[in-house]
Amino acid sequence: MNIIKQYNKQHSGRGSLLQLLCTTLFFMMGAGLLSSCDLEYEEYAPAKATVQGLTASATELNLKQSRASSNAVTFNWSSGTNHGTDAAIDYTIQFDKKGNNFADPVDVALGRVVYTNSYRVVDFNNLLVNEMGLEPGVAHDVEVRVKSVEASGNFEADYSNVVTVTATPYRTLTSTLFMLGDATPNGWSADNATPLRRDNSNPAKFTYEGPLAPGEFKFITTLGQFLPSYQKGADASTLVYRTEDSQPDDKFRIEKAATYKVTVNLEELTISVEEQAGPAYNRLWMVGSATPNGWDLDNATQMAQSDSDPFIFTYTGTLAEGELKIATAKDWGAPFYRPTIADAPLTSTEVQLSAGDPDNKWKVADGGMYKVTLNLRTMSITFTPVNLYLVGDAGPNGWNVGSPEPMTRNGSVYTYTGPLTAGELKISMFKGDWCDGQWINAASPDQAITNGSYITTNGCEGPDNKWRVTDATAGNYTITIDLVAKTMTVVKQ
Repeated sequence: MNIIKQYNKQHSGRGSLLQLLCTTLFFMMGAGLLSSCDLEYEEYAPAKATVQGLTASATELNLKQSRASSNAVTFNWSSGTNHGTDAAIDYTIQFDKKGNNFADPVDVALGRVVYTNSYRVVDFNNLLVNEMGLEPGVAHDVEVRVKSVEASGNFEADYSNVVTVTATPYRTLTSTLFMLGDATPNGWSADNATPLRRDNSNPAKFTYEGPLAPGEFKFITTLGQFLPSYQKGADASTLVYRTEDSQPDDKFRIEKAATYKVTVNLEELTISVEEQAGPAYNRLWMVGSATPNGWDLDNATQMAQSDSDPFIFTYTGTLAEGELKIATAKDWGAPFYRPTIADAPLTSTEVQLSAGDPDNKWKVADGGMYKVTLNLRTMSITFTPVNLYLVGDAGPNGWNVGSPEPMTRNGSVYTYTGPLTAGELKISMFKGDWCDGQWINAASPDQAITNGSYITTNGCEGPDNKWRVTDATAGNYTITIDLVAKTMTVVKQ
């Protein structure tokens, strides 16, 4: 019997050898020994365990997607009871909204010999939102308990104490974000909205760095869809998530055209808009019936950005009678630099940047050669008619490029009537230094003065071809150049 007692002490809770022997003896020797066996068994039978105790590593949880892989909470509990049977114990952790009294809990089966359960942020958020149906962004009181059932099925389930966890789940954030509005490069087109770049280390953070025009903007998550969107919240530094047309449609506003850095945190619902050094655009194109390539935006005339001041763009060349505006991209939905009034004369210097209507344009009434200067810092533009000048020892003022002989301008037509002496000749579109502007050069070196074929060159870039006047051809001439028609005639008087 001592051996049996020792066995039972070592194997309490997993069945008793003494119980087995007593049952056998009952049938072999009669009931007289039963009371003795009962006494021995009761002395060494495993005691019923107390209800297991449950604890949580945290009871206030504000879940963030940026910490998706981090541990959110760990639940620990003590062992349950098998009520003195030889059965194992199955554990289930249960979750329900506070006040539901676990009428319809979410059950997570954990198996046997398990006394702890940990959740990553992403997994606990999934349980709260997708399995319990809790609204993201709102704090909820969630009750948790552990259910234990001995595997024989002969006893009712046991439950731990209830732990309440206050948890705020997050809405799974979009992986794409776009800006749209008349302040943005692509206007109000949801199909062609301007993308923001997602931060590699923080999935809630998006940035855009580039031009913004005066106007409004907001954010959408999917191209072609105006909802859901992120709008202006309580102030210019906060966002609000919008899912229905009936909700407020407040937008952010830009007052000044410039380059901006826009930083959005969808987790914190914050936004910052910071003006950056440098112009809003580094490439601009002139388009319209007054320009060399007309309304062909794909082949529009590009303006030159100044090396010394990147806010200044220029175009020197012909403008025909017609109208024009200045494109920021080869896209009709993108913003354009325009005058502030419709059919603006070339004396109208005020500039605005806008997309859509009103589609104001400058009106060229007198075609000819112009130097167009656009200043993005001051938002101003000038159209200066270009004069042509004779430069060379065959002309009246020789090689004096600072004070050359002017031609007479009438629209796009320039005329010189007067003497030419033996020597060389070319035609400048400026006064000053040799590399300050454009030239009209002969099509070939030492070209006869009566041959009106010509090319244009810029600054000191060659070829520096000139017309040749010989002693035999010297005399009085009429030189006529039509810069719009791109023709030149030279007639000796």
